[in-house]
Amino acid sequence: MEKKIRELEDLFEGKNDSINELLNKIVELDEKNKELLNNKSKGKIENKEINELQMKLDLKEESLIESYKKLFEKEKIIEQLNLKLLNCPFELLPNERILSIILISIDESINYSLICKNTDNFSFIENKLYELIPEYKNSDIYFMLKGKKIDKSKNLDENRIHNNDIITIYIK
Repeated sequence: MEKKIRELEDLFEGKNDSINELLNKIVELDEKNKELLNNKSKGKIENKEINELQMKLDLKEESLIESYKKLFEKEKIIEQLNLKLLNCPFELLPNERILSIILISIDESINYSLICKNTDNFSFIENKLYELIPEYKNSDIYFMLKGKKIDKSKNLDENRIHNNDIITIYIK
């Protein structure tokens, strides 16, 4: 599975180089087109040549658009393969990422790693903790990350929680 992902990533990098080459060619053709349009006004070039260059430019743009579409399809395939490799139970929407956070209590009686999405509200994380350790459900608990109290009503991104962050559990 990892070999397949590496192959797709190599293919992705190759497509990215092709796209950059196409972009450079489009810029070059666009500059030539502008130059030819300037020369036309001076009577140095025919409309036929300008139309041919414009057609070439249009074809290059279409090719670039098609390459971008293929590139995005490959990105989706790589993302799906990564999720399968992780045995991920989540379906990700655009702008969603999988994170692993670590919950640990001051006395280290709780030390739990949790897989979640960056868009999950922290209250969801808290409820997952209570599912695992129900005796803490009625306790007065708050959570801290790097010395700052976590707002349970905000999602992980809003709380600036990142992959592999360690969240400390304080039980009053």
